[in-house]
Amino acid sequence: MRTKILKTRTENRLATKCDNCPRERLFNDNCKNQALPQFSLEVLQEDLLSAIKDFYNNDFELLDRNVHEICIVSHIYHYFAMRFVNKYSGYHIDMEYNRNGRGAKYYCRNNYAIPDLIIHKRNCNLFNLLYAEFKANRKNHSEHDIEKLQRFISDSFGEENGHLVEPYRFKYGVSILLNRGNVDFLWYCSNDYNTPVRTTICTSSWTPTICFEADRM
Repeated sequence: MRTKILKTRTENRLATKCDNCPRERLFNDNCKNQALPQFSLEVLQEDLLSAIKDFYNNDFELLDRNVHEICIVSHIYHYFAMRFVNKYSGYHIDMEYNRNGRGAKYYCRNNYAIPDLIIHKRNCNLFNLLYAEFKANRKNHSEHDIEKLQRFISDSFGEENGHLVEPYRFKYGVSILLNRGNVDFLWYCSNDYNTPVRTTICTSSWTPTICFEADRM
C-alpha cells in the first residue's frame, strides 16, 4: 500500500511539473498558465534608483561609516519593496536568495551564487526579471560579480570543466557601486549580455552636507 501511495503522489507531481522549473524539482502548477507583467529596462532603472535615493536620504550614515554590504542592501531592499510591492505583484523581491528550486543556485561547476537582490518568481525560472549585485565604497566593479551577472542572464547552456550548467535567463542584470559622492550602474540585458549600459549618478544633492567625525561609531 505504501509503495502504491508514493507512486501515485509522484505521478501527480510529474503531471503538473512546469518545464521551466529546475530539473528534478517538482512544484504543483507553479507556472502553468500564468502571465506576469513585463517591465522595460527604463522602468527598472527608475524604480531601483528611487529606492537607492531613499537609502541615501535616510540612511547615508551607514555608507559613510562603511558598514557591511548586507546591512546596506537590506535597507535598499526595504525601500524598493515598500514602494513597489503592488507594482511588481506576482513577482517575489528577495535578497540573499541562494536557491534554485531546493538546490543551490549554481552558475558553473562547484560555484553557486547568493544574489544581493533579485526580482523573480520562486521555484521557477520562467519569470526571472532582475539580478542585482551591490558593492559599497569601491572604485571598480567586481569582475566576479560581472561574470555572475552574465551567466545569470545568458539564454544558453554553459559548461565548466565538462559540467553542464542550465541557464537562468534573467532578463536584466546590474552591478551597482554605492559611493559617498555617486552611484555607478552597469546594466546588462539578456539580448546583449556582453555590452553593458553604464550610468553614473551624482548623489551630492541626496546626502547630508555635514558629517561630524566625532559622531562616527
